[in-house]
Order: sequence, then structure tokens, then C-alpha cells
Amino acid sequence: MSLYVIAVVAVSLWLRGHPDSSARSFVALIPVVPVVLVLVAAVRQFHRMDELVQRRQIEALAFAFVGTALGVITYGFLESAGFPRISLWWVWITMGVLWIIGCGVTARRYR
Repeated sequence: MSLYVIAVVAVSLWLRGHPDSSARSFVALIPVVPVVLVLVAAVRQFHRMDELVQRRQIEALAFAFVGTALGVITYGFLESAGFPRISLWWVWITMGVLWIIGCGVTARRYR
């Protein structure tokens, strides 16, 4: 995650300083590399968990996935009714918040 933060800051500064560069799209994607490393680490960690913790995580992720899908579909229809378009960052934020809620729900259920 430290690499991600460093990459985001460095890329943001570079993009501000080079508004007309042809490399902007390539440079803008540099923070994806540390995210891939986080993905690999998360999958490895998931495989190290015991079966109950894995089950709780799967249920929390399923809750987050379905809840986010419901929110995206609902807001998509609202956009067609004239609501403003929103950034895709909200999808990530929504999924993260719902995953945290799902973790809380499953922790209580399996207590």
C-alpha cells in the first residue's frame, strides 16, 4: 500500500506538470501496478485463512458485490431520468463500505 500511495502522489504531480504530454495515459496507469501486488497478497492471505474465516469473507464479499451491483443499476436508471453522472470512484467506495458492513454482519452471525 505504501508503493500505491507513493505512485499516486508521484503520478498526480507528474500529470499536473505535463498537461500536454502524450504519455499521460500510460503514466496515469502506473498506480495500477501496486494494486495488482495488493491483489496477489490478498489472494495469498485468503488461502492462509481457516475455513470459517474464508466463509465469513466470502459472505461479506458477496454482500458487497450484490449491494454494489444494486446501487450501480439503480443509479444508472436515475441517470437516465436526469440525475448527474458520478465518478466510478463511488463504485469502489460503495463496495468497500458494504464489505466492511458485511464483515460486521458475518462476525456477529458466527460469534
